[in-house]
Amino acid sequence: MEHQTPATTSLRAQEAITYSREKNFEREAVVDERVLMRDALRRGMGRTTFAELRRIFEARVEKAEFVNAVATGDAAYRRFTTPEMLAAERAVIQHMIRGQGQLEPVLSPRCI
Repeated sequence: MEHQTPATTSLRAQEAITYSREKNFEREAVVDERVLMRDALRRGMGRTTFAELRRIFEARVEKAEFVNAVATGDAAYRRFTTPEMLAAERAVIQHMIRGQGQLEPVLSPRCI
């Protein structure tokens, strides 16, 4: 069994947050903070602490690895996205804009 030191606890917290980010943003563009923390806690169970996970997560928010996606002002309801997800969404929007007016509509305006 691994000896728990502050350095190993911090490393395991980093790994758990990374795991949670990869798992949750695989299929979702915006994820509730509680889901991110839940999965990080499960991943780091017995190898790190909640306090260390919270510290690492907030440091990564400060570095803009996680971007607050809902500006509600309610600290209990924070949802996050990532810069990569924002870039992907922007690319989809740009692709859609470039494609507008390029083909004939499937339905006439009278059918809509």
